[in-house]
Amino acid sequence: MHNLVKLVQASGKALLVPADAISSGIVRSLSRKEQDANPKAASFLWVVLNGMAQTALVRERMGFILNKAGGSSSEREVVEGVDGERISMPRAIFSYAIEAERITDARGNLVPLKDVALREKRGEEVIRTDATALHTTLNSPAGPVSFYVKDSAADLFDLFTAEVSEDDDGEEYGEDGTLIVNCDPEPVSPAPRSNSARPARRKRPSTR
Repeated sequence: MHNLVKLVQASGKALLVPADAISSGIVRSLSRKEQDANPKAASFLWVVLNGMAQTALVRERMGFILNKAGGSSSEREVVEGVDGERISMPRAIFSYAIEAERITDARGNLVPLKDVALREKRGEEVIRTDATALHTTLNSPAGPVSFYVKDSAADLFDLFTAEVSEDDDGEEYGEDGTLIVNCDPEPVSPAPRSNSARPARRKRPSTR
C-alpha cells in the first residue's frame, strides 16, 4: 500500500498523493509577489505522477511537506531563487545550469526571448538581471522544469558534486525547509557559498 500524503490546495480542495511523488519532485516556498497574490498558500510543488511533473499550490509549508514525504535528506539540496524563494530538489534531477540574463517586464513577469526585441521596439520597459538558469530532468505538461537561481554555476557545481553522507538519522525539516540536525530546535544555517571547492560533507553523529 502506498504511503500517502494529504495536503490542502490554495483553493481549499484536498490533494492526496504518494509520498514518493513528492520526494522525487520539487518543493519551493513562494516569492513575495506570489504570497500577495495567494494569501492562503505557502508552497508550490512539482509532484511526479506517472512520470510527469504536475504542479500544485498548497497551504502547507515546505518543512511540513518534506517531513511527511520522508526520504533521505542527503539526497536533496536547497537553492535560493532570484525572488528569494527557497527551492528543495533531489540532487538526482539536476541536469545543467547556464549563467544568463533573466528578462522581465515592469510587473516582474518573465518575457520570452523571442518577444524582447518587439517589446523594446514598442518602447515597453524590459528589465535585464544576471541570474543562473537551473534546468532539471523533470518534464511537466508545460515543458521541461527549470528556474532562475541566485547561485553561480560554480556554486552549483560545488553543491551538486559534493560527497554526502547517507546517514540522516535524527534529522527533520523546519517550516521554511531548513534542515534541523538531531532535532535541535535551532535550524542549522548553511555556510556561505564561495567559488572555491566545497569539502565533502562529513557523516553526522546520531544522538540516539
